[in-house]
Amino acid sequence: MLITNCVFKMSLITNKDKIWSAKLNVEGSEYQYKLFDSMEFGLVLRPVFLEALLDLQKIHEHYKFSDCIRELFTPEGEDFTGYAAFMVLFRPSESERLERIYLFALRKDNTIQLLASNDDELTVDKFSDDIDKIILYPNNVESLLIAYIPTEKTE
Repeated sequence: MLITNCVFKMSLITNKDKIWSAKLNVEGSEYQYKLFDSMEFGLVLRPVFLEALLDLQKIHEHYKFSDCIRELFTPEGEDFTGYAAFMVLFRPSESERLERIYLFALRKDNTIQLLASNDDELTVDKFSDDIDKIILYPNNVESLLIAYIPTEKTE
């Protein structure tokens, strides 16, 4: 069991052949992202994850929310802006130049499924480490943006 568990944690959980595309408008600047699909791996977080993000945003100035997702397309080209999806974009520390991005969907049972990431080498361990940094060590995170889809589309 231990060997199987270790292999799973080190296995990639992104599909490099399936690419999501997202367009965000953050403070007047437009950003395009390509994200590698993770849906088939079935990583699901409990509702407490989103509750914790909301609580942390209230007490940490560098944790921001914005309805800045303008376009979101599945690897098959389906417009996903009609769904309850959000992105977490964060920079773990000043010394790390690469921004980490996760795309999530809120499911009917209020759990949160990982849909995609900008890391084409993402593993369960890396994902878990990032979630721990975001929730348990917010003072060690340089910046974090929770981007969501506006309730009414804006151009």
